[in-house]
Amino acid sequence: MGSSQAYIAVKGKSPEEIWKDLGLAILDKDSPQQVGHRGPTVGATLESGWYFVIDPEWKLAKDKAKLARLSTGAEVLCGAIEEHCNYAMASGWSNGIQTWTVEHSLDEGDDHLLVVGKPPEPFAEVRDRISAERDATPPDQRHDFFFGIPVDFFASITGYSY
Repeated sequence: MGSSQAYIAVKGKSPEEIWKDLGLAILDKDSPQQVGHRGPTVGATLESGWYFVIDPEWKLAKDKAKLARLSTGAEVLCGAIEEHCNYAMASGWSNGIQTWTVEHSLDEGDDHLLVVGKPPEPFAEVRDRISAERDATPPDQRHDFFFGIPVDFFASITGYSY
């Protein structure tokens, strides 16, 4: 069994604005959440200052119109992992526009890495570190190293790693 989740991080808006832009109702002011069949959608402020929303249904992360609206006047990062098929993604949104995406899918190959736009630093550092680790590992002992690139990149910016 593997993990599957999507998540959104926001800087520049209050939790109330974030939940409103995402079309969610705050059921408990002390612990915002909305319950779905795969678990609750919850939000909290991370030590890094990013407001973080876990999206277990993947409905928010797939809704580009909501992400565009949320990013108006704010910085938004979206991430997702699906361990069952070794898929990981991170994307950035600003002022209503998706500005970059970093995506890995093992189905496309163990060295697959789709990069669209210009991801911010420390993307190159994370990519180069993980590539070097993979290259230093004997081929018969390698695992899916590139899965970690979007995951570690998202964590390096927000402080959150699934």
